[in-house]
Amino acid sequence: MNDLDTSRPEPLVIDVPLRSTREVVADAALALGAAAALAALALAVLAPIAAEWTRTTARAEPVDLVDLELPGGLRVAACVEASACEPVASHDAGPLACSGRPAVEPLPEELLAVPIELPSCPGVRIIEWRTDPRRPQFGPTAEHLATLDSGCRKAMYRFREFVRIARIRVREVDRPLDLPVSVVPENDEPRSLNDTRFRFRLRALEAARPPPRIWGYCHHRPLYVVLTVDGPAENTMAHEVFHAMSFHYGAIALDTGPLAFRLARDELRAQAFTEMLGLGR
Repeated sequence: MNDLDTSRPEPLVIDVPLRSTREVVADAALALGAAAALAALALAVLAPIAAEWTRTTARAEPVDLVDLELPGGLRVAACVEASACEPVASHDAGPLACSGRPAVEPLPEELLAVPIELPSCPGVRIIEWRTDPRRPQFGPTAEHLATLDSGCRKAMYRFREFVRIARIRVREVDRPLDLPVSVVPENDEPRSLNDTRFRFRLRALEAARPPPRIWGYCHHRPLYVVLTVDGPAENTMAHEVFHAMSFHYGAIALDTGPLAFRLARDELRAQAFTEMLGLGR
């Protein structure tokens, strides 16, 4: 005999309360609802990216560069189809892309009688200058012209330096840069920079409602810049001239990845470029 207890232990019984069928169904419905909400959120985030990928990789239609400044100071580049247009009878709508001219370009009667050449920037000329009658101080004064000329000069003369430092591939181009520029008011009235209902409606991001307000943007087919001097004009001019030169010298064409990503990358480069110029991002 020994002192060990050789008796068999009592079985361990765990009392688990049974759940009603109604409770099980309610929990399952709650889980399915949460999964559906997550799926909807993922679709909302990924759908614009997928649409942009499809449009820029599977279709050969021309696209326009739009340069947007989002809330919080974040500026991004995006693109829209230049062929996306619809018949509009209103004069405010202006020329349409499907008629052979992008909607952003000025009508003949809106052009300056004599374009304003920027002395430091051969090939860059102001073809339109619209001033809000309520804000005449933003007309083509010597001060505003000097500011635009300064931003353009800094961009043109330091572009090569920047692409070399940043190791951006560019092409050797024989033809000089030919860049018409429109200066328009900042507001959202017809033929103003933030008019996204009529003349500049093609530049709005499909996923942005309402479209963010901007200081300027670069339209690349044909190459054309529209901006306002009612804001950081020197920075804006240098920023948009950088985009124009990126297109002109093939920096975007030689980059890799879907077009939407290349444009976004060019936007970050433009911000870094103006910062290098001492003009801020």
